[in-house]
Amino acid sequence: MGTERDWRDEYLKRYYRDWAELWPRLVREWTPHGARVLEIGGGSVTWTTTTLRERAKHIVGLDIDTVVRANEYLDDAVVYDGGRFPLPSASFNVAVSRWVNEHLQDPELHFSEVARVLARGGIYLFRTVNLYHYTALGARVIPSKLHVPLVRWLSHVPSDPYPTYYRANTKRRITTIGESVGLTPIVFAISEGPPLYGMAFRTLFHVFMAYERLVNLSGRFEQMRHTIDCVLRKIDCR
Repeated sequence: MGTERDWRDEYLKRYYRDWAELWPRLVREWTPHGARVLEIGGGSVTWTTTTLRERAKHIVGLDIDTVVRANEYLDDAVVYDGGRFPLPSASFNVAVSRWVNEHLQDPELHFSEVARVLARGGIYLFRTVNLYHYTALGARVIPSKLHVPLVRWLSHVPSDPYPTYYRANTKRRITTIGESVGLTPIVFAISEGPPLYGMAFRTLFHVFMAYERLVNLSGRFEQMRHTIDCVLRKIDCR
């Protein structure tokens, strides 16, 4: 198993080192020094939190899972029921989420709460899955009891245990919901990254990598890409 992992790490470093820097670069660019930051879904995975830590003065992690308390890079950890945020209004300069919005049952409430807790001019930066990507389409049509083990085999990483809804996972939907609560998109990018569904064996990796190269070749294929990176700014006093 060790040699199998070696080729995966080697391929990701060889072909996707630049793509791996996209998210940390965005986080650094949109997190002012001394910012108060809310990390939504700030569980035990600390990659985003450690990047935020370079600039933020105070970081609060908000999650539906008590695992958020295991994130040692947070200043405070708050567990909630997935509804309204148990946090004061206008108390953060930046809100961040990564691989959270595809799980939202009520995205209107979520975006409204983000707008409420942000100070005027505050930033909401998030990364989520594009509704039209084959992974999202597969998750919607394949029964969960089949999809979960399939993804685990293809990607060789633990699959996400939380249900997905994809109710705020297109450019139009994000813009509509955001603007209805005073959050205006100022950055919107869709990209195709590493072929994580091609990690079962080398030949499959190259097949999925060919797909990645194709859809990143032209803007005409943008809707076939996987990852949405979005920055919204609060423009009113909500």
